[in-house]
Amino acid sequence: MRKTLVGIIAAVIIIGTGAYFGTELWAQFRTKNQVEAVFDSLRATFPVASHGRIELYSKQRGVKISDVILQSGDGATTIKFGQIFAVGTRGPSGGRVAAARIEITNWEFATTLPMPGKPQLSYKAPTIVMENFSGPVALNQKIGAASMIEALRASLEYVAGSTADSITAPKLTATLTGLTSGTAPAPALGPLEYTYSDIAIRDIRDRRIGSMTTERITITSEKAAPDLGAFAGAMAKLSFTEINIGTMLTLFDQTQPKADTYLQMYKQASIGPIEFRFSTGPAFQLEGSTIEDIGVRPSKLSMAAFLAIADSAPKTGTPPSPEQLRSMMDQLANIYEGIHIGKFELRGMKTAMQPNVSFSMAAMRMTGFENGRIAEFAFEGMDGMSPQKDPIHIGRFALKGVHMADLLRRTSELAQTGPATPTDKLIGLSALLEGLEIKDVDARPAGNPEPVHIDTFSMNWGQFIGAIPSMIRLTAKTSVPAGLADPGLGGMLAEAGLPVITTTLDLGSGWDESSQTLTVSPAAVEIDKAFAFSAKIAVNNVTRVMFSGDPVLTMAAADQTEIGPIEFSLRDTGGLTIGLAHYAKIKGLTPEDAKKQIIDSVNETAKSSPQPNADVDAVAQAIVQFIDTPGSTLTIKVTPKDKVKFKQLFGLTGADPGAVANLFTVEAKTTK
Repeated sequence: MRKTLVGIIAAVIIIGTGAYFGTELWAQFRTKNQVEAVFDSLRATFPVASHGRIELYSKQRGVKISDVILQSGDGATTIKFGQIFAVGTRGPSGGRVAAARIEITNWEFATTLPMPGKPQLSYKAPTIVMENFSGPVALNQKIGAASMIEALRASLEYVAGSTADSITAPKLTATLTGLTSGTAPAPALGPLEYTYSDIAIRDIRDRRIGSMTTERITITSEKAAPDLGAFAGAMAKLSFTEINIGTMLTLFDQTQPKADTYLQMYKQASIGPIEFRFSTGPAFQLEGSTIEDIGVRPSKLSMAAFLAIADSAPKTGTPPSPEQLRSMMDQLANIYEGIHIGKFELRGMKTAMQPNVSFSMAAMRMTGFENGRIAEFAFEGMDGMSPQKDPIHIGRFALKGVHMADLLRRTSELAQTGPATPTDKLIGLSALLEGLEIKDVDARPAGNPEPVHIDTFSMNWGQFIGAIPSMIRLTAKTSVPAGLADPGLGGMLAEAGLPVITTTLDLGSGWDESSQTLTVSPAAVEIDKAFAFSAKIAVNNVTRVMFSGDPVLTMAAADQTEIGPIEFSLRDTGGLTIGLAHYAKIKGLTPEDAKKQIIDSVNETAKSSPQPNADVDAVAQAIVQFIDTPGSTLTIKVTPKDKVKFKQLFGLTGADPGAVANLFTVEAKTTK
């Protein structure tokens, strides 16, 4: 279609120039020959190419052509121009033509789409206006009728070589009829009717387009889907800025070396608000959507890549072979690696399903899509209902470091191996995601009036050794109604007057290859108004084999690991008093007698060891002091006197505590 416009616009400008430089009679004779030559060239693609009256306006350097009709040989495509009027024409000069203004009226385009059911698509525009247009006299190459890619490339090259202040269309309508659902028997859907209002393309120059905007788009259909009824939709303020046509051309040109860097194609695209509704189905609303910094890497993304996917695809109705699946997934992964998106977001989403089911989301955001990896994919401010009609709120759910391209490649590998997939391959899937984050979640369990609240939950991993991460970090803070935890604690929480249990968790581990040490730190758990526990644990002689993913090798390496220094502390923030009160109730004692009974039990256990050990006595005394001093902190440090393997320690299970303690130096203290 763009090729057709190019030819006709060039013909109009050539005619106008002839009218300006010669007498009207001479110009008419000369320019009629020129316009016929242009239409003759169009007949290579459109066997039917005709026009009506030609009118010339010498003083305005203007020309008007009426009743232009173009039709393909099979009759599937027809293009009509009621009138083309150009003024202030100049050229041809240096292979270029220009006009101060070109106005096209009553433009129509109709075609039959090569799809099942042969749906019909038509466009109509009452007026299209071009201001201060300048462009090549013609396309710089001949296009074969069957070469869609060459037609697109030639059209882009023509636009890249043209300039215009603006191209505007106050209204453009489109109608799609004869569309089917694709099922058997396939019922007809639609017709779908689109209306575009106030289309404007501005600042076309230097192989770029400054902006493309459409103020409003409406879509209607009396029968969009059999089960959902009529459909209506509206979108406002569709906008693209800083469009780089030169970058687009690199996707088509197969003759030049492909750049392995990202080239910007759009600076920004946005749309919104948006609203869609079915008469007997769901409704959807969106405040707006924005995508920024869109680029491509030609070495990975090109028209040839899309054609390769098409060539790899099996015939319709035929499942792909393993080779076809691998090829398609690899090509698709390359396309993902060829796309760059700085930021993409949807804002203010609301859906309503029948009967009386609704869902809303404040935003969905994607940032840093590059080299087939998404830095973060997040959903924010989600509100909905559970199947039991209880409200659910999720403040934020985010995936970090999503390796989309690698996921596609792994998918094809797993599809080929099936159930026989090796364990290390399955474990290796963890490398496709670097972490996740959840914030501000409220969910009400059935039959409980109080919600479970997740303030934060964050987990990330990395520094992979083969398929196994050697670094893991988990942080969380949750609040659970006491009614959910009390059954397992004998009613202790209700007795203490604690309606909600708030727990904070911070766990981390990392491996240092130079020292072959695995360190678990931090390892902290805090229950609000109860206690706070923290620990630091070192495991020595941890080799790379531990991360092999092979169970046999891992177990063999684990047998050689050694216990390193261990330190932990327990701080009382109210739990000691709660525990003593509950113990006293169970035993039928006063709180003081209950405390005395527990202290006596600790002292007796320490004295019962056949092998007396001063460190055991010191630990016992520190525990006694902790029990006797609410609000204090118990700290214990354990250091191996020599190399002690975990395997050796497990072999002493059930042995005398004193004998085990002799393998370590133990320090214990209680502080207020």
